[in-house]
Amino acid sequence: MRKEEIVQNPFESELLLRNLINNLYDGITVTDPEGNIHWHNKSFLRISGLTSYQLNGYTMYELVEKGLLEKAVAIGAIRQKKTVNSISKYPTGVEALVTSTPVFDNEKNLLFVISNVRDITELNKLKRDLDDTTALTNSYRQTLQEFQLSTINEKQIIFRSPLMEKVISLANKFSVVDTH
Repeated sequence: MRKEEIVQNPFESELLLRNLINNLYDGITVTDPEGNIHWHNKSFLRISGLTSYQLNGYTMYELVEKGLLEKAVAIGAIRQKKTVNSISKYPTGVEALVTSTPVFDNEKNLLFVISNVRDITELNKLKRDLDDTTALTNSYRQTLQEFQLSTINEKQIIFRSPLMEKVISLANKFSVVDTH
């Protein structure tokens, strides 16, 4: 099948595009300059925990006002008339990277804002797990160094004066300090 045979008319093209966007893993919303949500995909409902009724019944401003959304990045894009990125937390517990991009006509009038909502909850969990593992590894490394130093006895280092004993003790203390 050739590319030209996949889509034969404008109706099929729009249907294909809607299905493609609706089946993305990322959430997508399309908002007008007044904050009305004109379109959203299924993934946005899953990520946000909102219903189609809520999205069609309220503007982005009202969703934030009513506490249904912590913030609406699309509002920032509407106000600043430029792409805005932000991390948002949703009532579902999902953390998402939201990128809201304004779309302008030829006269530079704002037509709408397209927001891409990427679930980064699992990525953030993996980062926290990695940080915990790194901290544990550092703790084990320090304990091992302290143990190795404690096994050094007087027979391995020869000294006779109390002053030299203090120097060795001080060197042992500083040897476990990470200077990186």
